Amino acid sequence: MIKRLIAAIIALATVVCLASCNNPTGPIDNTTSSSNKIVVPEIEETTLVSGVGKADENGVYVVPDGITFIREGAFANDTKLKEIVIPASVEKIGSGVFYGCTSLKKVTMTDNITSIGAEAFIGCESLATIKIPSKVTELLMSTFSFCSSLQNIEIPFKKTYEEISADVHH
Repeated sequence: MIKRLIAAIIALATVVCLASCNNPTGPIDNTTSSSNKIVVPEIEETTLVSGVGKADENGVYVVPDGITFIREGAFANDTKLKEIVIPASVEKIGSGVFYGCTSLKKVTMTDNITSIGAEAFIGCESLATIKIPSKVTELLMSTFSFCSSLQNIEIPFKKTYEEISADVHH
């Protein structure tokens, strides 16, 4: 009985060893290549689920056309993301989408966006300016919390300086 158990353990160890020997550099990474970059975002129908780590070598990510919703936290803590380009097909941006994107400097959005979730840009320390699309009629508290570089917010609806300041400096 013990000989069979030892033989099974050795066989299992051999299988594990052979599997790792077939790929000595570790798991396949579809996000980078030495000659070109393969971008494979996680998408479910018309929802961008995750784009973390999918920006190009310059830190730019262009959301694929046809996406209508960017899911909550889709880029959360992506510290290499510097610029995001959101196409006209996108209508809604979920809560915390860019949470902790400390290198994010530029956001390009169209006027088709109708909703930006709470804390969407929280912790975007490098973001200095942003234009909110005209169809957005409300920004929830803390949308721009901890955006220490934010100097200019173009908002299409009235909001008091105190409300904006409270959002930015929490």
